Amino acid sequence: MAATLPTGAFENAEAIYKALLTMGLNANAAAGVAGNIYQESHGNPSIGSSAGGGLFGETIANGGSAGGGSLTQQLSALKSYIEANGSIADINAHASSPAAAAAYFSNQYERPGIPALSNREDAAEWVAQAASTGNWGAGITPQGGGGGGTGILGDIWAGSGIPQFMQDIDTFVKALMWLAQPSSWVRIGAFIAGVALLLFAVHALIAVGEGDNIMPSLPNVVPVPV
Repeated sequence: MAATLPTGAFENAEAIYKALLTMGLNANAAAGVAGNIYQESHGNPSIGSSAGGGLFGETIANGGSAGGGSLTQQLSALKSYIEANGSIADINAHASSPAAAAAYFSNQYERPGIPALSNREDAAEWVAQAASTGNWGAGITPQGGGGGGTGILGDIWAGSGIPQFMQDIDTFVKALMWLAQPSSWVRIGAFIAGVALLLFAVHALIAVGEGDNIMPSLPNVVPVPV
């Protein structure tokens, strides 16, 4: 029976899996960790919230970022997190299967508030299957639809533009949240003031070069007879 993704696309799935192998994780362990990444971010390294975010949902309290980062940055952060909380060898030792590795990583490293363990295990099996066959496809299962990540429904979903639209909406909302912060307006005001000063300085230099007097002239004083 073909493995399927439970709740939608898995962005950067192949790149993430191969990077995990490069870290030293074996095939089952890499699939298991990737399954956890899928549940936390669907492979989007820049996803975030006020509590934390990024590829594996690292909280701000643990040194994470509300806005995540690039894929390279987040993979590096994941490696550091694993080393700070255990080891690559430890995960490999508990990776008898992709699902077992997913469960172990979730319980011992990820420690999520909402486990959704079956999602992590299903995604790990999907990654292992994709790695074995070399068929990463689009990594899509339509919401509520059942069925595999490839095929007609998956192609319709991928070609509909909805995933990109949702990502654009997320980016727009993050921009609005940034504008809502008072410190953001302080930065904007400082930037505008800096531009105004720069323009004045350029105008002054041009005026001086042309021999103009940039200071306002005083009115002529006319003596008044007493």
